[in-house]
Amino acid sequence: MILIADAHINANNDDTEQFFLMLDAISKTKHDVVFLGDIFELWIALPRYEQHHHIRFLNWCKSEKKRRTIGYVEGNHEFFLKDENCECFTWISTGQWVDKITKTLFAHGDLVNKNDTSYRKFRWATKNSFSKKIVKYMPFAPMIVKYIKLKLTNTNKQRGYIPKDILTEFAKETFNNQVTSIVLGHFHNEYHLQIDNNHLFTIPDWMTTKKVTVYKNSIKDQYNCHWSEIETLEDCS
Repeated sequence: MILIADAHINANNDDTEQFFLMLDAISKTKHDVVFLGDIFELWIALPRYEQHHHIRFLNWCKSEKKRRTIGYVEGNHEFFLKDENCECFTWISTGQWVDKITKTLFAHGDLVNKNDTSYRKFRWATKNSFSKKIVKYMPFAPMIVKYIKLKLTNTNKQRGYIPKDILTEFAKETFNNQVTSIVLGHFHNEYHLQIDNNHLFTIPDWMTTKKVTVYKNSIKDQYNCHWSEIETLEDCS
């Protein structure tokens, strides 16, 4: 399984083309794929706002799910994706997903910090059916989208910060008989926490490192590598 997080693709530039070259490389393998959110800098999954690279990505996912598992956990930069495009993925979640076989919880990570009430209020206000209708139909909605972009830019200032105490608290509350491993994106840096025989791991952001995480049977059996190495990896789906 290949895990990808925080690519923050924004427009048709070198990063965009490199990202789709990576997807082409994945297509030549047997690996399952899980996207852990913030794949695009801003993705409002409505016809009024979706751009070419969003549609291109959805077409790839819809095609590839016939041959492999394509999982997606929405990040803080994605809006209404599960509502509008669930048919493009094997599974998609707005919060977290548990693989019952490996007892691994996959999440983006933006909801780990319970003390970040400002962000939680922002998320509650922007990710609901009412706000969706406003953004979809109202003529002044583009102004709201500009505000969302600005708000997300301000939260991006914390990229790369690892709140170890908060992650520890989250891990202790989450680990149980059904969850023995946790994998998160969002924090843009690699971090490993072990509590007894349980493991939490944050994976590197694709945006600055161009790395993916190769995940086999558990946290203990995973590693990060540059996306260009994907075609040389042994089958680990």
